Amino acid sequence: MIVVDTNVLGYLFLTSEHSPWAERVLAKDPEWATPLLWRSESFCESQRDSVP
Repeated sequence: MIVVDTNVLGYLFLTSEHSPWAERVLAKDPEWATPLLWRSESFCESQRDSVP
């Protein structure tokens, strides 16, 4: 199990240049833990900022 932050989750769910890296990390260790803060404003902001 690894602990990931909001950026890693964003890379996994929102296509970017870092997405392949996040997918490899998930494939290597699919058991992730993350603080509940990922649901808060920071994750929402990362989604908003990714929309053109």
